Amino acid sequence: MDRNIIYILGILESIEKIFIYANGFLNAESLLESNDQKEFNAIYNLLLFISETVKNKINPKLLNQFKTIPWNEIKGFRNRLAHEYSDIDPEILFDIVTVNLPQLKNAFIAMLKTLEIEKTSFLLALNSKYYSHLSYLETELF
Repeated sequence: MDRNIIYILGILESIEKIFIYANGFLNAESLLESNDQKEFNAIYNLLLFISETVKNKINPKLLNQFKTIPWNEIKGFRNRLAHEYSDIDPEILFDIVTVNLPQLKNAFIAMLKTLEIEKTSFLLALNSKYYSHLSYLETELF
């Protein structure tokens, strides 16, 4: 299977988990103060994974097909997440989750639609424990 597909699935799974972890929080402060920052830290690390994957894994030619997404900002945000942990404004993080991630999710689904996907292998991957929140992709893509 095309490595880009695997990377995109990892990103989409991360986005779905972020949505789960952020569910019910109305603002950055409540997210930051809840559960000894467990959800905040989980979201933080998943955003780091997403930005790292965009920066170093997904084919830049594929990314360039989706010019409405600020890929350079996402790549730059990876450096901030990795090196400036205590300086990340929780409001910015919360804004990314609530405003930007839905658009990014849609872009990655659209990206999958441009790739040649072998259905049997793809469905096998979707049924693995690693992508337990992506069953909707079966109807989106086939």
